[in-house]
Amino acid sequence: MTPQTTERTFDVHVCRTGYGHHTLRIQAASSEQAMARALEEAPNQVFSEHNADYSVEGILPVPDTAA
Repeated sequence: MTPQTTERTFDVHVCRTGYGHHTLRIQAASSEQAMARALEEAPNQVFSEHNADYSVEGILPVPDTAA
């Protein structure tokens, strides 16, 4: 017979990382310069997010207050 496991409460900090794609048309003298300019311009663009990853960043047990 397997002993019953008592469940506890935990606070779990979850991080969501979203991935969006957008094509920018950039004028530049080289591909390196085009990449640098695109990264400078990227924060001014609207990205539609289609994918996301989730990861646990931390976990803490909640103290049992029933004493």
